[in-house]
Amino acid sequence: MTRVLVVDDYPIVLQGCRRVLEDAGVDEILEASSIAEASSLFRRHEPDVVIIDLALQGKGFGGLDVIRQLRRINADLPILVFSMHGDPVIVSRAFEAGATGYLRKDAAPEDLVEAFDKVSRGIPYLSRPSLKRTRPKQTR
Repeated sequence: MTRVLVVDDYPIVLQGCRRVLEDAGVDEILEASSIAEASSLFRRHEPDVVIIDLALQGKGFGGLDVIRQLRRINADLPILVFSMHGDPVIVSRAFEAGATGYLRKDAAPEDLVEAFDKVSRGIPYLSRPSLKRTRPKQTR
């Protein structure tokens, strides 16, 4: 059985992750919308994988501190960052903090499944660059 903790302060992101992961066959999904809630759920349930946003509760990149704390508790814990930030410096900081993988929020649902699968097996994952979708020019 795989137990996943998803940490994000936006309910729609939590719900979307839940749906994608359930469709992929994940057994148990825990949701936390704050750092305190994530900490409590982590201690009580010892998840197999953590999916976390970096920008939590308006505290800049509070997710980086959470990743560091999780690493101190469990050095082998698979941690997937799920973030809107694509700046290489931010991505690098996430990996330095101990993330196993990094996925941008503009990714397709199947990319979340792929990233989750790899990270849960301890394989590093880095989001593919997103392709900006533009509308075709309308002709008159």
